[in-house]
Amino acid sequence: YFQQVILLSQNLGLNSQKIATAESMLQLANIYKLKKKYDQELNYLLRAADFTKDNNLAVHLQQSYEQLITYFLERDNLKKVQEYRQAYQSI
Repeated sequence: YFQQVILLSQNLGLNSQKIATAESMLQLANIYKLKKKYDQELNYLLRAADFTKDNNLAVHLQQSYEQLITYFLERDNLKKVQEYRQAYQSI
């Protein structure tokens, strides 16, 4: 379902439902985290961050950054944690 929403959004272009697309990307990241497929989790988190930033979806951009911060904290990547904390604070 979430992947179909993303595909539909890409096909509709400017007329797509941006919030549903952002939420689908974040939910797919959560699903991949539960499946311990961390590369795919990161992929969807980064896609969600880019998408929400490009479409001025501040609330979902905050959620993306929060999840990215958690992702990198769990991997002890403090440089990335700091990078996304700064990005979060600049919203």
